[in-house]
Amino acid sequence: MRQSRIIVFVILLSMVFSGWVSAQDTEVTEEPSPEATEQVTPIPEATEEPEVTAEPETTAEPEVTEEPSVTTTPTPSASGTYTVKAGETLYRIAVNNGTTVAILAQLNNITNPALIYTGQVLKLPAGSDVVVPEATEEPASTPAPESTEEPDGDSSSSSGEGKSYVIQPGDSLFTIASRNNTTMAVLQTLNNIANVNLIFAGQRLILPSDSADASTVDDTDDESSANADFGYGIEVFLNVSSTAATASQISQLGVDWVKIDVAWSDIEPLPGEFDYTALDTTVQALDALGINILLNVYKAPAWTRENYVLNQLLQLNSGPPEDFATFGLFMTNLATRYNGVVDAYEIWKSPNLLRYWTVPKYATPPELLDTGDYGVPDEIQIGAIYYVDLLEVGYNAVKAADSDALVLTAGLAPVGSSDNYNFIATGTFLNNMLILGGANYSDGIGAIFGASAVPPTALCCNQPPGVDSHYESFLQYFLEVLDFYNDIMARNDVDDMPIYITQVGWGTTEGGILSAPSAGFEWLGYTSQDEQAIYVTQAFEEAKKLGYVGGMFLSNLNGCSVGDAEACYFSLIDSNGAARPAFGALQNLDKSTPES
Repeated sequence: MRQSRIIVFVILLSMVFSGWVSAQDTEVTEEPSPEATEQVTPIPEATEEPEVTAEPETTAEPEVTEEPSVTTTPTPSASGTYTVKAGETLYRIAVNNGTTVAILAQLNNITNPALIYTGQVLKLPAGSDVVVPEATEEPASTPAPESTEEPDGDSSSSSGEGKSYVIQPGDSLFTIASRNNTTMAVLQTLNNIANVNLIFAGQRLILPSDSADASTVDDTDDESSANADFGYGIEVFLNVSSTAATASQISQLGVDWVKIDVAWSDIEPLPGEFDYTALDTTVQALDALGINILLNVYKAPAWTRENYVLNQLLQLNSGPPEDFATFGLFMTNLATRYNGVVDAYEIWKSPNLLRYWTVPKYATPPELLDTGDYGVPDEIQIGAIYYVDLLEVGYNAVKAADSDALVLTAGLAPVGSSDNYNFIATGTFLNNMLILGGANYSDGIGAIFGASAVPPTALCCNQPPGVDSHYESFLQYFLEVLDFYNDIMARNDVDDMPIYITQVGWGTTEGGILSAPSAGFEWLGYTSQDEQAIYVTQAFEEAKKLGYVGGMFLSNLNGCSVGDAEACYFSLIDSNGAARPAFGALQNLDKSTPES
């Protein structure tokens, strides 16, 4: 009896020990799962590829760790192509074509699945079905990782906060925040968004409890009707040898405006002797396409600046004539020649920079030095008080020759301070120009945005991912600059006048053969070609929504082909003659006119 009790006790003891060991094993095997989800959840890119979030479990298997890439995702072969449409994500395309995000990314050399763009042609793997996506943008399947944070994410009332919003094609975090009476920072924190510029159509956002009801927010018919005449433009450089090719590319882009820089010194090198050969060729080709044309006129010829021409400073830069009346005569000739053909004239280029506005003044008559130069002047007559006089002359000349042509003020270089010699702050120049009556001699206010790698939807001044410098000033933020212009115009009671963004762009060092950016231009290397394409799309969409932008001109189509090293970084056609992704992005933008 005693012996049998001992046997039973031993059996029970072994069972308890076995259960304890099993429990310890279970705890160990369950630990990696939360770590894997923590690595994926904060990264917006990963939210677009639910298949990838499942892969960390398979990589834990011994055979997968030996062959991580080959065994799980063998190199697929392509059997077809698919063109990305507005608002689509790589995840949605993968689902519709019976494949996975990982396979599409590998097949198309996509390093960031969140960065695809409208018009991009994707290779499809063998065995997939090419499917045209139906209009079933079910948010439940698209933002799968989000639902792990918010179990009730499909309903209009998310947990705790009570409100949510499903991102629509063309939305940005900035516009969503504005429509819902909140800020980007609040939405970023509430939704654990690591990069405010990487959100996607179909993603569900939690809204703060005190925000406006997103379901009742109107996209403002007023904005649509105010922007019915919004112009999609591209800057083009004169190149007679490739006029036909350039015209074909412009036609493919589907833009309705083209901007051309016109150096007065090239057209009238000697008084009364005009050479319109190159300009005529391009203007005629564009007119045949029915394209609206903007001519940006600047750079007076040497004969209009005889008292300045020997100054070395003037030889390096350009500026207006000594007698503004000569400019009026030239603009009369130009506008008469292109009456009914050219649709708008921009009077001068960046007059707040010494580079484009060099008018030296000496306290006493200068003596000619042995070097053949008059030496450094005591000051440069730069500022709105001088520019408005030139603007008035140009405006009156154009309107007398072609009353239907628009006249725009010069786009101002983005500058944050003034030394009243080399440069004048953008806001100072603009405000003074309006105080002096500049709006009376124009049909629109010109603006320039550039020298930035900051995404166009970002707001000042948190450092964007991948941007190591040139993000500290509000002038490097697209929406901030436009708001700044509009505010100054409102304070001068001219906010009913449209703003024309006559130069805008994001440069990239990718594509073709490009020299490394020089010191101070490092920001050109922060933007990839794919990012450039996305930024172009976002910038046009945001500008059109604002309602007060009359048109925008992207810089540029063909800077590489004309040998302009700086413009080549921005050119849609790279130095090898290949179209950068931004070409397809602009080509595939929805440029339809909204119904009023």
